Amino acid sequence: LARQKEAEASLRESEMRYRHLVESAHDWIWEVDSNAVYTYASPHIRELLGYEPGEVIGRTPFDLMPADEARRVRGVFEAIAAERRPFRNLENINLHKDGHPVILETNGTPIVDAGGSLRGYRGMDRDVSERRKHMDMLHESEERYRRLVELSPEAVVVHSEGAVIYINQAGANLFGATDPAALIGKPVRAFVHPDSWDRFTERMRQIQGKRGHAPPAESLYRRLDGRVFTAESWTVPITFSG
Repeated sequence: LARQKEAEASLRESEMRYRHLVESAHDWIWEVDSNAVYTYASPHIRELLGYEPGEVIGRTPFDLMPADEARRVRGVFEAIAAERRPFRNLENINLHKDGHPVILETNGTPIVDAGGSLRGYRGMDRDVSERRKHMDMLHESEERYRRLVELSPEAVVVHSEGAVIYINQAGANLFGATDPAALIGKPVRAFVHPDSWDRFTERMRQIQGKRGHAPPAESLYRRLDGRVFTAESWTVPITFSG
C-alpha cells in the first residue's frame, strides 16, 4: 500500500511538472480527438488567437479558419490522419477572435491506443505571421530584381567555382547561345580569351570578400563559335551565408 501511494504521489508530481511546462510554453499546445475536436488547449491561445482555452474546447481547428482555408487544411489533415502519421510545419491561416488573420505553423503527432486505433492528435502551434510577411517581402524583392536582370539589355553572368551558374538572355545572346540554360554549368574559362585569362583571374582575386564593384575593365572574350570580341565588364562579389 505504501509503495502504491508513493507511486501515485510520484505520478501526480510528474503530471504537475509537465502541466507547468505545457502551460508556460511559448507555443500553443493542444490535443484533438479522432474527429479533430479540441479536447485540450493550453493558455497560450489567449496571446495567439485571443480565445480562452475553454472557448475552443469542443470546436475543431477548421472552425477558426476562413472558409476556403478550412477546406484546404481539412483535406490536408484528413490525408495525414488516414495514414496516422505525424506532420510538421503546416502553415495555415486562422482568424483571431477580433477578426484579423494570424498565420500559424502547426506540428502534430498521432495519439494511438494499445490496439492501434487512432485516438487523435497532439501538437503545437506558433505564430509565424511576421516571418511570413518578411518572406513575402523578400520574394517580392527577389522577383522584382530578377525581372530587371532578365530584361536588362546588358549581359549579366554569375559564376561560382569557375562555372556559370546564371546568365540572362542578353548574356546568352552575347556569347552566341539562343537559350541561357545551354550555358549553365559551362566553365568560365571557355568564354575568356587566353590573352585575358590572367588579368581576369587576378581581378577576381582582388575583389574577393570586398564590397562594391571593381572599376570597369576591358577584356577579350569568345563566343561559342570561337569568334573573339572585346567587352567592358563590371565585376561584383556576391557573398551568401559566409
